[in-house]
Amino acid sequence: MYLSDYGYASSNCENKKIYDNNSSSNDIRACNTTNWLFKGNTEWLLPQYASRSDAAFDIFSDGYVYNDLVSPRQQGTRPVLYLTASVQIIDGDGTSSNPYTFGL
Repeated sequence: MYLSDYGYASSNCENKKIYDNNSSSNDIRACNTTNWLFKGNTEWLLPQYASRSDAAFDIFSDGYVYNDLVSPRQQGTRPVLYLTASVQIIDGDGTSSNPYTFGL
């Protein structure tokens, strides 16, 4: 998932920073309850951190977004699909037991 995907998934957070070292009320963590991509898991984001080849952005379990050195620690990633406007949900509710079925 891209950092921008995570940011755009937050409702009513257009004026929040992605991350603020000084205050969680000034950054995207204030919108955890309205961010449909917030799951409370620590996971890597795409792309890598631009100014360092050994760093990437990640989301911590509290919703804190920061750049971090890439390491072999266990940390999730999440796939993201980009669909055209002609794709529709045909069936399912998006759960693991009843996943979405897409069609044109």
